[in-house]
Amino acid sequence: MDSASIAISAAAQAQAAAAQAAAERSVCISITKNYAPATATVADMREYANCVFTLHGTGEPMSASAALLIKGMIVLAFIGAAIGGWLGWRDDGPIMAAIGSFIGAVVVAAAVFVLITVAAGVQFLFS
Repeated sequence: MDSASIAISAAAQAQAAAAQAAAERSVCISITKNYAPATATVADMREYANCVFTLHGTGEPMSASAALLIKGMIVLAFIGAAIGGWLGWRDDGPIMAAIGSFIGAVVVAAAVFVLITVAAGVQFLFS
């Protein structure tokens, strides 16, 4: 077999695989649109789950560092809410405590978001 016939064979196989994947996707789109969970049998549920997997893929699990970053942001937002509530209570009482808690959480969350965005931008620039 020469290299031209190998290339033609590989191209034909790739085209057939692409056509099969497109047909599978169109069938799965139809199945997901017409899925009725109230009347679905176990086989229907499995077919629907396989179609969701086909259409949307496996998805990437969240990394440990991303989970730690989100947890840290939540803790910092709670700390900001506590400090804002305490400062609001000290100034004007319960109504300002509620407003201060909200503002404290939002300001801390926004500041952390800005820092993360800047860090991601710097990392992108120098990668």
